[in-house]
Amino acid sequence: NPELAATSPPRKRFLREARTAAAVSHENIVAIHSVEEAPIPYLVMEYIPGQTLQQRLNEQGPLDLNDILEIGRQIAAGLAAAHAVNLIHRDIKPSNILLTDGPNERVKISDFGLARAVDDASLTSSGLIAGTPMYMAPEQARGETLDHRADLFSLGSVLYQMTSGRPPFRAGNTVAVLKRVCDDAPRPISDIIG
Repeated sequence: NPELAATSPPRKRFLREARTAAAVSHENIVAIHSVEEAPIPYLVMEYIPGQTLQQRLNEQGPLDLNDILEIGRQIAAGLAAAHAVNLIHRDIKPSNILLTDGPNERVKISDFGLARAVDDASLTSSGLIAGTPMYMAPEQARGETLDHRADLFSLGSVLYQMTSGRPPFRAGNTVAVLKRVCDDAPRPISDIIG
């Protein structure tokens, strides 16, 4: 948003978060090559030819076990690298997971736009909910302080969808999804695929 990019607090927050994310270098994270400030703040990111995990799920439905394990392993490795420098993604979901083209498919986590350093005071003071409700952890849905475990919960939600073909928490509107995330257990996968 050009208006927000020109104002000081959103601009500073974008630049701080982008520089934090750019400091993470891992084969399973989309590289941020440069963080620029003029004329408006922007990122120069690695180009990844391929498709998102969401596109794959839309085309194929549930994935086979070997694909689930390999994709899940690579997502976990990328998250471990981010968590090692106290960075939490806050929006792990199939559309933020890129799958490269080619015989040696590689997973790349994208969109660290919501990422925050764990010690960022704005994480605890804002009380805002950021992320995608169908994949977020209960503490995230409640607007509470987050740590790396929120990303791991979201990874579990992505694994659930890769296995069952649907996210663990669904409802007719955002508020109902958030309530389900906070109050309900997901339907057992064996009830869906068994």
